[in-house]
Amino acid sequence: MAKFYIHDRSYDKSKAILLNISDTEDTRIVFSKYEHLSEIAKTTNNLNDYRKYISKFKFYAYQTQRPFVALNANNYLLDYALKTKQKDSAKHYAEQLELNLKQVDTAQYLDYIYTTYQTLSTYYTGFNLDAERKYKAYTNATSKQIINNQKKALTEILHFKDERNQLQVENQQLFDSLSFTQKNFFIVLLIVLLLSISVFIVLNRNKKYKELVTIIEEEKHIIAEKVARKNIVLNNKTTLYLDEIKYLKSDRNYVEFHVNGKNIVDRNKLSSVMKLLPPNFIKVHRSYIINKNFIKSRTSTVITLDPDIEIPLSRSYKGNVN
Repeated sequence: MAKFYIHDRSYDKSKAILLNISDTEDTRIVFSKYEHLSEIAKTTNNLNDYRKYISKFKFYAYQTQRPFVALNANNYLLDYALKTKQKDSAKHYAEQLELNLKQVDTAQYLDYIYTTYQTLSTYYTGFNLDAERKYKAYTNATSKQIINNQKKALTEILHFKDERNQLQVENQQLFDSLSFTQKNFFIVLLIVLLLSISVFIVLNRNKKYKELVTIIEEEKHIIAEKVARKNIVLNNKTTLYLDEIKYLKSDRNYVEFHVNGKNIVDRNKLSSVMKLLPPNFIKVHRSYIINKNFIKSRTSTVITLDPDIEIPLSRSYKGNVN
């Protein structure tokens, strides 16, 4: 309902509905609430509300640890910084947006990707001509893709409507062809039967169309989840790519992530991190998890990772290596 009022430019009605939603609701509901409040403040150029609502949106959006949600929040934050001429903040959120673009699938969520490119081109205007031209080109290309997708969807809808209308015409012609004298009991039963079959066909096509839409949405969700699994976001907000992590080491309430010769420490538990990792990560010791893709050699007590990293192999975890 709030989205409807926003599209209808009834911002006061939409705002009243959104503010009636408690912040104790599920995180996805709450960050959506502040996302829409931020959009209203941006559209109406109410900078006081804009500052208040984007700070809330940022808090809940970052809690989801999803790069796409963070991208959406950083879009508003950069736009606000530009409107209020906060150069340092604008630089920070522009960098965050460019990092987000590397983490999300730019073939999806085209409306938000379009807004991101547009905001970045505005940010670089006047001091970085190459970046400005690049993001303007991206903006134009994304706009064309959105229009093509809309045309394709409209064509499918019109095709479905044509089929439904044709079926209705055929049913009407069949009904009209029956003369008054033919409408005896058995003919009436026949008409009812034919109409029932027609209604069943229409309903069945509607059902198949809805099922197709559901399948497409589920496939999009699965793809998005696969994309999201390519990296892991730590409690300290550091994003690590899974194919670069060689091993993890537990040290009391901290976990060391060893990535390309660097050690990144995060306050966490090894058991909690293990739940987020794909099957190529295995536990070989009470304090160690390794990436099988980097195994160079092994003995009964030691595993050597490429190039020459020795990891202890505990007797109780030998079965994980086989």
